Amino acid sequence: RSDFGDGATGSGSVASHVYSDNGTYTVSLTVTNDALATATQSATISIINVDPIVDTLVVPAIVNAGELFTVSSTASDVSPDDTSAGITYGWAFGDGSFGSGGSTTGVYSAAGTYTGSLTVSDKDGGSAIQSFTITALEVSVPTPSMGLLFMLGLVGLRAIHSNK
Repeated sequence: RSDFGDGATGSGSVASHVYSDNGTYTVSLTVTNDALATATQSATISIINVDPIVDTLVVPAIVNAGELFTVSSTASDVSPDDTSAGITYGWAFGDGSFGSGGSTTGVYSAAGTYTGSLTVSDKDGGSAIQSFTITALEVSVPTPSMGLLFMLGLVGLRAIHSNK
């Protein structure tokens, strides 16, 4: 009989087990011979934390400066305990602004190319970083020509004159 130290047991000459979380466990093996004599041997093992991974990253390649944009991601962890405890998402947009959560928004106040990053972390301090680049374009506002301004002025005067 095998005792894996986390509440799970096994039997037979070969037993295997997958740990749901990192930690230190005392594993014991008890054997019984044909005369029903038993012997137990124990060992301490350490299961190390595995970093979460970024599964999807949705980031626009080009945005307009001054306009809100959305980024989103999903991440996973091989540890069911870490996954159920929740993975945290930290966004750095490369302009000194930050966001959090699987989906968040940002805005670049000036045109340029920005290199940002997403950091996903599990409850045990494991983390993964994924970089991204977003180009913010300057939005030009068309200015009316002098002729158009003059015509708009005449229309405005005509509207004022007809109200009298």
